[in-house]
Amino acid sequence: MFSCPAGGRYSVVSTAFPISCSGKVRIYRRSLLALACGKRRKDHVMGYHHVLAAVDLSEEAAQVLDKARDIAAVGGATLSVVSVVRPILQVYGALDMAPIAMGGVSFEQQALEQAIAQIRTLGARYGIPESRAHVFLGTPAADVRALASRIGADLIVVGTHARHGLGLLLGSTANAIIHGVTCDVLAVRMAFEKTE
Repeated sequence: MFSCPAGGRYSVVSTAFPISCSGKVRIYRRSLLALACGKRRKDHVMGYHHVLAAVDLSEEAAQVLDKARDIAAVGGATLSVVSVVRPILQVYGALDMAPIAMGGVSFEQQALEQAIAQIRTLGARYGIPESRAHVFLGTPAADVRALASRIGADLIVVGTHARHGLGLLLGSTANAIIHGVTCDVLAVRMAFEKTE
């Protein structure tokens, strides 16, 4: 159990988690855990009340949702999921994207419709009703923070690849979510397989 400063800052702690136990021998995995701590409500004694899983709809989204579901189940918390599609100008800058529009439907609209279908499928798989499965067109960090505030989430679970540079600690989206957040954030390190 970690305690957080009342000011709601975040800190990095080195922890050891048991990953297997047989008889008298316990194997621990050393890990860095980034915690963003918001101010706790007085009624917050056990677990969380509302967990928000922020996913990018890649194959790794299941890892974030598995962790969020497990945490929500401990205290009987509500589980919601969100994904944010970036506007094409945010992704490709000042390039002229008019030729990409197909049949009157923009690339952004197609991406948004595909994300809605994917989030509904994920929601159904994890028992999350459509009313708690959210998709936005915008900036991921800002929209995730705004939704968390609007729905009263007290924990945001987000994935991070943490492979190099500042990403060794947090990915860019996870790092951006932490800044200005008013609730706890759990950054789940994504497991990835090496391809040879």
